[in-house]
Amino acid sequence: MAEQDSANQAGHTAPPVPESDGNGTTTWRPALETDRVRSAAAGLGALRLARREPGPAGETLNGIALAIGSAAALYVINLILTPFGDAGWVTILRGLLIVLVAGVLIGLIRAVRGLLRARMAVYIYDHGLVGTARGAIRTIRWDQVTQIAIFATEGVHVGAENQPMIIPAAVYGGGSEDKAEFLNAVLPPLEQRGVDIRRF
Repeated sequence: MAEQDSANQAGHTAPPVPESDGNGTTTWRPALETDRVRSAAAGLGALRLARREPGPAGETLNGIALAIGSAAALYVINLILTPFGDAGWVTILRGLLIVLVAGVLIGLIRAVRGLLRARMAVYIYDHGLVGTARGAIRTIRWDQVTQIAIFATEGVHVGAENQPMIIPAAVYGGGSEDKAEFLNAVLPPLEQRGVDIRRF
């Protein structure tokens, strides 16, 4: 984050604004090419695309909302069923409350994960890509890629000789134009090399 701020102060310009996912929200954010990223990208050619995951606020707030909503529904339904005692149908409905308990737990897990998970930034160049997350930085040249798997909701998995890289769905894009722009930057050089490209 500090690197992005310093790069911004240095006068670097950010890529275009991300496309809305249809719900009034966006997925990726523009990523600034810092000196450290440029150093890692030496020999990869010109920068074509730079995106990063959004901050933890969205995922954390969604998790909290799910937990609170499930807990409130659990309380209200239990309050409604209490006067009916132990009737058979009430017992069955009480069993279904387990689903709401699971909603509370899942919401809390998402909220915590949103705070702890490392956010990734991806920089696509003519001859490869650079990925950064929580201070770590990795470079993959296109001639190292052996396979690429494109998932509609899980992002893009890049299989490489040294180590695979998973590009999150938030970076891949929430709208069709975002996804097309990303794939137009990544796929042509891989297709020219005959890399195995799979879509799921």
